[in-house]
Amino acid sequence: MTSLSYPCFPRQNSIKDHLHRTNKICIRSAAHTSLKKLDNIQYQALRLCAGAVRTTPTSALQVEMGEMPLELRREQLALSYWVNLKGHSEDHPTQDTLKPCWEEERRETKSFGWTIEKKAKEHDVTAINIIPTVPLSVTQPWILPEPSMDLTLLNKKNKEK
Repeated sequence: MTSLSYPCFPRQNSIKDHLHRTNKICIRSAAHTSLKKLDNIQYQALRLCAGAVRTTPTSALQVEMGEMPLELRREQLALSYWVNLKGHSEDHPTQDTLKPCWEEERRETKSFGWTIEKKAKEHDVTAINIIPTVPLSVTQPWILPEPSMDLTLLNKKNKEK
């Protein structure tokens, strides 16, 4: 963290976006202490970027810098990923992460499929009709007629060279 300097605003969002894009599911199942370390890193980065003193409350820094708390951000990303998965067809390979498992009653784990269903019900997202993520055409592409293209301009350009 000591290598960060004041003009860190452009890099801060790209680093944060990269972390969240690559770790949507992995972060949800991380240990509580590891998530607290990430929260602490965010606080230190916000403090450095804002030039605030060490005693500035985290919530005040987040409001001032326009940053969402990481716990809410993780929840938002997980729910948006859940909605994305729900939009896929039932035979899509990623649907397996949302299916119930026989181990669910035996032990309490932080598996994505088990925890996100609870969060979705808590936020009333399950009642929303979700449109397909990848709408497929009814007509197969090999049945469509081959398009004709007018190449006269290309031929004129080639003749001029």
